Amino acid sequence: MSRSISFFVSLAVGIFCLTTPLWAQRITAVWQGQQLGAVLERLANARHAPLWLDRRVDPQQTVDVQFTDVPFAQALAELAEQHELGVGQLGGVIYVGPKETARGLATLARRARAALALTPAAKRQRWLRAAPSEWPRLTQPRALLKELLQQAGIELVDDRLVPHDLWPARELPPLALVDRVVLILAGFDLTCEISRDGGSCRVVPIVYPLPAAGDAPLAEASSSGRSGASVARRQFSLRLENQPVGRVVQQLAGQLKLEISWNEESLRKNGRSRETLVSCEVADVDLDELLRSILEPAGLGFSKEGQRIEIHALP
Repeated sequence: MSRSISFFVSLAVGIFCLTTPLWAQRITAVWQGQQLGAVLERLANARHAPLWLDRRVDPQQTVDVQFTDVPFAQALAELAEQHELGVGQLGGVIYVGPKETARGLATLARRARAALALTPAAKRQRWLRAAPSEWPRLTQPRALLKELLQQAGIELVDDRLVPHDLWPARELPPLALVDRVVLILAGFDLTCEISRDGGSCRVVPIVYPLPAAGDAPLAEASSSGRSGASVARRQFSLRLENQPVGRVVQQLAGQLKLEISWNEESLRKNGRSRETLVSCEVADVDLDELLRSILEPAGLGFSKEGQRIEIHALP
């Protein structure tokens, strides 16, 4: 069979699309032996919809699919599902990437925006001001983040947690700075922690699972004693690479409403530090196993009573 491509949208459908919301627009298309990245770009471009393909997705995966008069949303979802990916949306940008990230992307942006609620108006406006972005091929995401934030007079903290990478050229439509930062970091399983005064952005790991945009935030869902029991039954996934153990624990505590105390005497006696860098990768583990995976590489252990957790040095 010839590995060729045909893509077409009827004239009638094209006219209909002018007055139909993006996700409801209908398409008819055939792709055979084409690369996933090219197909997604073609599908998005035909709808004038900006696409963000997560850095962890192999754009050269092969696509063989046919759609006949189906909604754009359905076509996109089926394409993603065939490659075990998810679809999300942020500020008008269509995101395709790992399912966990796609499901929680809007939540990450919502949390970052919530942190701006009490910041001074001038700083808040810098974070929320929409502007287009573009960068050339071989741009380094760490340098890109620094540049975007420096232009707004905002300090980037712990940028060393962003691994070295080289990105293709890309153009984005006008997006709030906070949304651009969330998008850039999400592909590294990282997100931003905005300071109370809005003047700095700390890079921190994402702790999964993230609720979908319509769900209650994880921290809010764990605020009572009864929901604390549900946290104990949750399954978590986390990927860390050379990140300070103290900061990881702090982020986890904030999301799950855990009360953390550190046995400082034990740490001093055994030469342990909150700044020790740890790496781990776990999937679908309970809270105890999650804590062990984070703490043991730093020579730390814990005791737990309800929502109260004390961290101590291992002998």
